[in-house]
Amino acid sequence: MNSDLEQAGTAAVCIVQARMGSQRLPGKMMEDLSGRPLMWHILQRAQQVGAGVPVVLATTDHERDDPLVAVANAMKVAVVRGPEHDVLGRFLLALDHYPARWVARVCGDSPLFDPVHLAQWLELARHEGADVVRFRDGVTSLLQGAKSSRPAPCAGAARPPATTRSPPSTSRPGPCRTRRPTPN
Repeated sequence: MNSDLEQAGTAAVCIVQARMGSQRLPGKMMEDLSGRPLMWHILQRAQQVGAGVPVVLATTDHERDDPLVAVANAMKVAVVRGPEHDVLGRFLLALDHYPARWVARVCGDSPLFDPVHLAQWLELARHEGADVVRFRDGVTSLLQGAKSSRPAPCAGAARPPATTRSPPSTSRPGPCRTRRPTPN
């Protein structure tokens, strides 16, 4: 899928948002999972989205997140750091350093997201001209924790009202696609 994105001249970036300051399970990103920290598993999956899709860890500027940065550095994953309570700010900081037309967003507490589906969603977004590709409302799946989108709406760009198209009928849960209406 990624080769289609590259051939179309559409750059994509995979942004992983993670921090150590969880309220329910502080330090969960460094919890051991089969001999490696949870953060390693998430970044490793993110790297599988595609060879031409850089991975960026967006974390906080708190010292307690230094272990996450160390894992990312060891894996040659780019890192941006920003204020803890400004998730969108960290996301936009990542886009400032790694501008892209399409963004694959991965939640740091979703180690089971499927990189193959995320790559397919990036291609679907490009092909359909969608602003966002995500699971339909009410659908729960182990594949959740990731979505693809255009960064412009996040940056406060003017945006016409979106319409939602239902995916084709299928027996499996699928993504929903949101598109901008075409001008008359």
